[in-house]
Amino acid sequence: MRRLGLMAFTAILLLASGPENARAQKQRAFIAVGSSKGIFISLGSVAALPNLTGKPVSYLIERKSEGAARWDAAAEVAAPKTEAELASRIAQAARYLPFSAQPDSLQLKTIWQRLQRFGHQDSLGQWGRLTTIRMAIGTTYLDTAASPRVRYEYRVSTLGPSHQVIASALSQFAQYPWIPEFGKPQLLYAEGEDRRVNLQWRAVRTIRPDSYRVFRQKNQEGAFEEIVPFKLFASRRDTLIYAVIDTLVARGQVYRYYIVPVSVYGDAGFASDTALVGAYDFRSVPLPRALKLERVDSSGGIRLQWQLSATGLVRSIRVFRCPKFDGAYEQVAELPADAAAFVDQGVEPMKKYFYALAITGPLGEVSPMGARVFGEYQSSAPPLPPWISRSEGLKTGVRLEIISHEPFTEGYRVYRVRSGGEPFQLISGLVPRRDSVTVYLDTASVLSGRSEYMYAVRSENTSHVMSGFSDTVRVRPLISTHPQAPVELSASVDSVAIQLYWRDMWPMDPALDGYRVYRRVTGEKEFRRLTDTLLAVRHNRFRDTTVQGVRVYQYAVRSVDIFGGVSELSTSVSANVPRPLPISPAGLRAEMAGDAVVLRWDPPVQTERVSYRVHRYQRGKEDVVLATVDGNTTEYVDKSTRQGELYFYTVTCVTHDGIESTPFTEISVQR
Repeated sequence: MRRLGLMAFTAILLLASGPENARAQKQRAFIAVGSSKGIFISLGSVAALPNLTGKPVSYLIERKSEGAARWDAAAEVAAPKTEAELASRIAQAARYLPFSAQPDSLQLKTIWQRLQRFGHQDSLGQWGRLTTIRMAIGTTYLDTAASPRVRYEYRVSTLGPSHQVIASALSQFAQYPWIPEFGKPQLLYAEGEDRRVNLQWRAVRTIRPDSYRVFRQKNQEGAFEEIVPFKLFASRRDTLIYAVIDTLVARGQVYRYYIVPVSVYGDAGFASDTALVGAYDFRSVPLPRALKLERVDSSGGIRLQWQLSATGLVRSIRVFRCPKFDGAYEQVAELPADAAAFVDQGVEPMKKYFYALAITGPLGEVSPMGARVFGEYQSSAPPLPPWISRSEGLKTGVRLEIISHEPFTEGYRVYRVRSGGEPFQLISGLVPRRDSVTVYLDTASVLSGRSEYMYAVRSENTSHVMSGFSDTVRVRPLISTHPQAPVELSASVDSVAIQLYWRDMWPMDPALDGYRVYRRVTGEKEFRRLTDTLLAVRHNRFRDTTVQGVRVYQYAVRSVDIFGGVSELSTSVSANVPRPLPISPAGLRAEMAGDAVVLRWDPPVQTERVSYRVHRYQRGKEDVVLATVDGNTTEYVDKSTRQGELYFYTVTCVTHDGIESTPFTEISVQR
């Protein structure tokens, strides 16, 4: 065989040959097919053997790239001349197809003898289907000299004894590399038995592979090795099923598998998912038995014990717990396979719990839960005392914040005392414990804002065991206080002020802080506070120097204690300061001006604005006010006199609120 390229792979179509139609060219589909190694050309099913009458002497292979006009010789292929050459060609082809079966020496001799006798690949039986054998006998050729990613057309010519062309056939265009687009196998099923493993993968049926290779790893260690188990294909509509049965497994061992689809040209598709499976039936592994429970007071929990006879295929034991027999069980522990007991310290005392066990296998299998047992834990140990993290007085009483980190605390009981010399008194029922902070409000009617109280708390757990007392806190409720109003309020008056007195209230109420004084003018509705600051508690008097004459004032006093409490108003008292009269005008004088009398006077120095009132009388008659003139005027003209009459005149000052001075000088005028 003369080689211009490299050797080839599987034959797909036969090349028709015959003495007629010399150089006749006929296009044959799939005569050339690309692969990952090169382009495979099918030369037919008849080997080129010169010693057989009517058989071709050789096959001439030519190629040209797409668009080219000239054909280039690629190879001339003939059958091997000796059995040794056949063996060499098979070994050479196996370099491209290392997974293909290789004949032994006896099988090789049989292949050679049939080839020499019949010259047809179909005469070789099953061996004639192998690509390596077809490459060796010259019915398939692999062109590795072609350039990658270039489209080629091939012409295959059958040559006769004189090297004449008997017939020719053209291929469709082909190129390489080409990867078969098999659907990726996905694991469908994996199950182990004692000495057998059953596996199935499925893939979307696009291109059907010619075969598939199976790889296995033992106990998840080392490299995967190719194995030859029993395997088959099955088609279901658009789905392809790969089935593998591996009987060469050891009981109790764990294996990993994957498969690789392979085309007729030896090109591998995508590898499948990996399957992990054990050579055993986990459903037959016995569950733990002889379960029993007991209370363990020293460790604060429930002790669960069991027996497990076979641990070889058990990876772990899972412990499940639920407060109800048919409720949702939660896993509380996962223990080694050789464990035989578990103490559950996460239980609440005096609460019933149901327990069940399950086992897991080497591959993560989980058995169903087994038999159920139940029990409860009652602790006799007292819990640690809680503590009052915060206390504050409220307008309605006292607020306490209680904290305890003791598990299984059911609630608290609150105690109170008014003074340190008395014993604590229980004031609450069981106050339920909250998540982190429990709040207790003491709003008892006996609480007073004038007193300070001491509080302490005790915990009670679910076993109804009480703790000791917490640390004591002191707190005063901010309830409003009402001190007694001042009594015996009196008022005295001097020339410029009103002096108030009341009884000293401090001996009767040492909690008093001082007094507030209020005043109103007769006729007003509301009292008004006279000072911004408190009067001292022992200062039971007050002098009001802001009074004005004529007005009548009412006074009242309130007591204020150290807690901010304010009493009612005391009984009120009334008082007023007599107002001084304005100064009378001086220097009154009169003169005649025709028929009128002109009066003039000197203005006095006053502290406030005044007006003047002119009086006149006659003997035996009442005084008459002739006029009231503005304070800026110091004279008055009387035009109402009569001839021969005697008149007496006086002038007084009048304030804006009607206070009138006494006359200072009286004069008489004869008309």
